[in-house]
Amino acid sequence: MATRAPDPGAARTGSELDVLVSTEGVSARRAPTVWGDAINSQYCEMDLQVLGRRDTFDGLLHAVPVGRLDFSRMRSSPHRVVRTPAMIRSDDRSEILLCMVTRGVAEVQQNGRTCTVEGGALTLVDCDSPFLFALPEDFEQVIVRIPRRQLLACLPERAVAGATARTLTTHTGMGSVLGAFIRQVLVLDDDSLQRSAGTLAASTLNLLSEALAAEPGGAVTPAEAARRHDLQRAKDALRDNLHDAEHTMDDLCRDLGVSRRYLQTLFRDGGSTPSGWLREARMERARQLLRTTDLTTEAVAERCGFKDYSHFHRTFKAHSGRAPGAFRRGGDG
Repeated sequence: MATRAPDPGAARTGSELDVLVSTEGVSARRAPTVWGDAINSQYCEMDLQVLGRRDTFDGLLHAVPVGRLDFSRMRSSPHRVVRTPAMIRSDDRSEILLCMVTRGVAEVQQNGRTCTVEGGALTLVDCDSPFLFALPEDFEQVIVRIPRRQLLACLPERAVAGATARTLTTHTGMGSVLGAFIRQVLVLDDDSLQRSAGTLAASTLNLLSEALAAEPGGAVTPAEAARRHDLQRAKDALRDNLHDAEHTMDDLCRDLGVSRRYLQTLFRDGGSTPSGWLREARMERARQLLRTTDLTTEAVAERCGFKDYSHFHRTFKAHSGRAPGAFRRGGDG
């Protein structure tokens, strides 16, 4: 869900899927405060320092939720932001920011490294560690806000830490596929975003994992890459059979040729369990069917692997906060 910044006087327009924060019409003295409040609300607590001229400051932020991720496009005057250990202790958000600088240049410092990002290149910033993000000229960038748990389901902690403040090119290889995909997500219409949110979010994480693994001397070791491949095979098999209430974990292990213990280890390393991941996938499929088809809620339950409708109803309500019928009538709002 996109985070609405507190209204400190900035103009804002948009729907539930489209939040716009602008400093247009705000005085040069107040504009940095307005902008700082907006980005702190959208990303994490940071200290903002304006760079260059002080007689004007322009900022524009447009954000759309995509499943459990959040995509935003930012345009602003030069500034830098710093996140300190004290801010991390006072701010319980635990997220990763995937940043793509499309105009201007950024200098990023984190975990003892410094990188320069420009020309559509990407980098990761971990909100759980101190960082400095400097933008010395007028710039535009795209930021994908990723819950830490979601990324750690695809990559080990060590790989995520090793990828921060490193430049990932989008001109060749998997980085180019990831960069193009992110740009395309931002121009999709609202209906497509709602209908395919889960698929788009999962594809973003998968492409990011592949891009990082393909980097020379990348953050993913061969052994980690092999386990990630096995985990992806397991997820694909679960997704292919999520409609089948009779398909058991023993069946899955037999299909994959792995032990139950190894399967559990794969998912545990990603912060989940096979049954927990399957439940999430079934709920995502149920939401998609409720939004995009005229199937009865009983038929949706059956297509999502529930033999007992009352079990589906309870699970869906616990997961989504509303009963299936209420969700269909109200959408994601």
